[in-house]
Amino acid sequence: MPSFKAQDNDVFTIVISDESSLKQVQSIVPGAHVYGNGTKDNPYVLENITIHALGRQGILIEHFTKYLVLKDIKVYGTSVKPDIPMTGLKGGIAVYDSSHISLKNVTLYGNWVGIYIQRSNNVIIEDSKIVSNNVGLRIKNSKSVTVLSTIFVNNYDGIKITDSNDVKVEKSTFIDVFNYAIDVLLSSSIEINDNTYIYNHIAVMVERSYGILLSGNTFIENGNGIILYKNVKSSNITGNCFYRNYAYAISILLSCSDITVYLNAFLYNMGTTDVFVNKSQAQDLKGVASWNTSKYGNYWLDLAGISEDANNDGILETAYPISSLNKNTFDWKPLAYPPLQINVSKIKENTMKKYTEVLGERHTSSYPPSQGGGNSVNVVPPEEFRKLIEENKKNRVIMEISAGVAIGGSIVFLIISLLMKKEFIKR
Repeated sequence: MPSFKAQDNDVFTIVISDESSLKQVQSIVPGAHVYGNGTKDNPYVLENITIHALGRQGILIEHFTKYLVLKDIKVYGTSVKPDIPMTGLKGGIAVYDSSHISLKNVTLYGNWVGIYIQRSNNVIIEDSKIVSNNVGLRIKNSKSVTVLSTIFVNNYDGIKITDSNDVKVEKSTFIDVFNYAIDVLLSSSIEINDNTYIYNHIAVMVERSYGILLSGNTFIENGNGIILYKNVKSSNITGNCFYRNYAYAISILLSCSDITVYLNAFLYNMGTTDVFVNKSQAQDLKGVASWNTSKYGNYWLDLAGISEDANNDGILETAYPISSLNKNTFDWKPLAYPPLQINVSKIKENTMKKYTEVLGERHTSSYPPSQGGGNSVNVVPPEEFRKLIEENKKNRVIMEISAGVAIGGSIVFLIISLLMKKEFIKR
């Protein structure tokens, strides 16, 4: 069986570096199947491989530029042995300096890194299961990477995106991630759309990045929903639903600018109830974001419980206060009705079915339930709202910014993080 020292002593079980090494796989791995000719219309397909790595690394694809699909692949138990430097390239499946690679229906279980993509472009991960890894998916120095309809369960970190651009994470599910479901650092043009997050410590963390779009996501009973930590610029948060998240649904912290938050629905986050009692569901530490456009803000269930829409224009008469050191931080156009259609109970039910399929057991939230309210919001969004959200996806304004290194921290963020980790330790 071929082996390869990628960096220092990292040893991979299978290495694909050219067409010859690809075709050799089916002669050395029982049941493996290779077909196709490597073109866009007829890509190479490598399928039906299971690797129990037992301390080795899994599959390495390097310097490969033909069109290649890995399908029905399972890799278990890759790890970092004491003699392997932590900085080395590693993973259940590693894609290095390659392009036009697709991973379909792959399962990564119990690996140090499930999938590692580095210095590569035009990579697609689709319909896959990434379970109980230290890092589920690592994307570094890469571009044009798409994650679609993939489930991440019980990983320490779900997806880590660093020094990359044009990355899309869509229609995927994140359950019970201990640290960050998605962590974005020093990256640009990142789209995180139509995903579901349940029982994670922090669902989305973004730092020193720009051109981020978060749209159509559903955040249910996480620690924090979204944290824009520092130096996040030219980004939009729109069309999302935040339900019963233990801390802030959205927290915008240090040195952020040109952030717009609108047409989202906020329900029972930060322990709020049906009636506003001087506690906000969102935080904007220095009041740098716009929490509404000139016409529309967001739906805040607790404000809807006390304010009226006297002139029947869909906007409540009372502005919604955002937790901030800047006392003039408000959503000035809070919506009288939810701007999107969602049934939280159904989403939870369907998501936990996926969890059961992956791990074979039920899971309940470790976070205490909020007071008041039911599990369903099922309001058909006005056509105008739907058009605005779709238009925003198409016409994002990307401002070229040098991502510098900022020094400092947020006491608020540290306290929340410690509280969340404490909750997980209790399990």
